[in-house]
Amino acid sequence: MPKPTPAWIQALQRRLALWNRRRLRRRHLARQRPYAAWCAEHDQPLPSLQAAWRAAVQALGDEAQAELLLVADAPDAAGLLPTLQAQSHSRWRLRVAITARAPGERARWQALVATEPRVLLSAADAPDRTTALSALLRDTTAPWCALLDRSERWRERTLLALLGSLTPEALLVYGDEDRQDGAGPRHDPWFKPRFDPDALLAMDSLGAPALWRTEALRARLGPTPLQAGAERHDLALRGAWGLHAGQVVHVPGVLAHRGSAACTDAAAAARAVQAALDRSATPARAEPDADPAAARAGLVRVRFAVPQPPPHVSIVIPTRNGLALLRHAAGSLLARTTWPAFDIVIVDNGSDDPACLRWLAEVVRDPRIRVRRDERAFNFAALNNAAVAEARGEVIALVNNDVELLTPGWLEEMATLALRPGIGAVGARLWYEDGTLQHGGVLLGIGEVAAHTLKGLPRGEGGPAARALRLQSYLAVTAACLVVSRANWQRVGGMDEGLAVAFNDVDFCLKLAAAGLRNLWTPHAEMLHFESVSRGRDHDPAKKARYLAEAAVMLQRWGPWIADDPFYNPNLSAAHDDFSLAEPPRSAKTG
Repeated sequence: MPKPTPAWIQALQRRLALWNRRRLRRRHLARQRPYAAWCAEHDQPLPSLQAAWRAAVQALGDEAQAELLLVADAPDAAGLLPTLQAQSHSRWRLRVAITARAPGERARWQALVATEPRVLLSAADAPDRTTALSALLRDTTAPWCALLDRSERWRERTLLALLGSLTPEALLVYGDEDRQDGAGPRHDPWFKPRFDPDALLAMDSLGAPALWRTEALRARLGPTPLQAGAERHDLALRGAWGLHAGQVVHVPGVLAHRGSAACTDAAAAARAVQAALDRSATPARAEPDADPAAARAGLVRVRFAVPQPPPHVSIVIPTRNGLALLRHAAGSLLARTTWPAFDIVIVDNGSDDPACLRWLAEVVRDPRIRVRRDERAFNFAALNNAAVAEARGEVIALVNNDVELLTPGWLEEMATLALRPGIGAVGARLWYEDGTLQHGGVLLGIGEVAAHTLKGLPRGEGGPAARALRLQSYLAVTAACLVVSRANWQRVGGMDEGLAVAFNDVDFCLKLAAAGLRNLWTPHAEMLHFESVSRGRDHDPAKKARYLAEAAVMLQRWGPWIADDPFYNPNLSAAHDDFSLAEPPRSAKTG
């Protein structure tokens, strides 16, 4: 048997591989086509799709009417009217409220009303923005309504696409957006995922445009005015948090342009999120996210209450030799974990390194550690299944042997999320040792089956729409650090032992999703992951054949999700994990 590679050589190999990864990432970014060039080729829906929208809108009859609600508190607000007048669907009204802070706007809008009868102007000025919004939402009479920002500009097909995409149970329909300052070039597209209620806790993840069924929205708003400084986020929370996926429709395609993002009032947003938590009797605290990059994006962090007494967590770590990495991983978990009730189960899969065996014999003197010897041929799923069956924890944490804990409160974050009703697996934010992102969630359909998103993103960067900085749903997360309740582990039968090496964690997460549970990724639990990045593709014929066989199982079992991951927009590439633009878009169903 060949001698194991010395630890210092492994570290050097990792660093060389990381250097090469950064080099390739820079090359890929430099080769990306500018957004304007992409738009010139791919930014128009197919004629067949437009025809389908028109037919659907015609079938709606009197339901195909919308009122667009605007607080005109600055001169630039009037600039959106021409974009509404250009709408290919003309059954809209613009309901405008003037605030006392902009009294000169009334004369401007009175002149516009004289030429455009679809503009409805409030009779009197409102004392402030929140009072104006409350009046607009109270007075609207159309079946559908949308709240507009003053810098928002709709495209000529926006209303047609939104109404034409409705389903019978839809209460909300929204589209994608980008940025445009005046007549300048479009930039910073935000191609959104399908509806994710948990993403609403960090930010207004609906954005613009968003069209609401008026009666349902009004019933959910309640009597309290919207939170000043975070009105749109508050509206999204009140109107959408608690809806199920079938009640929300996403139209993939840019349907609105907005001005450059203003600084978000994170304190106001946190108050809106806290009110939503209180309304649902969820024991949690919302606060502005203190991470510098998240603070720049105006994000909110929610800390869910730890159950009392805290449930016991069993941390399962499979290993074979690798003493330097294992000792470092276990040591960081023991020294830094602040959760009061946990144990570590080290699954020794046939270690034969004398130094590793001596350490394993000694480490069990710590009452928090147990070593379970399992000498069968390597099967990651089987090793974890057997260990979990014997573990004592009400909560299970699967952790690789090549990590270093960075966040002492990682279990406070991950376990409390995993114990929420409706939540399956929870994944952590993992970093390469050079400070670039290793795991920000798993997306299906990239590569053969799936890939880690935004791999290689430098620390401090948020990626598109700050996705690397905020809590959100994914279909899958990696088992390099995964937390799940024992009840949900047992509910889906643990991991599939037919997937011995590859995709067993993805398959496990998809079983949870198929059972109606949501899998979450959080940036607030962080570890370094000393992944063997130098290994690359395995060209051993037997291993390659096994990999392809396991990939075939996944494609046969989960083909529809792999072809159309709901948390990845079809305008984004299936060839790369960095949210680059698809050439061409992966679906004809784009706006």
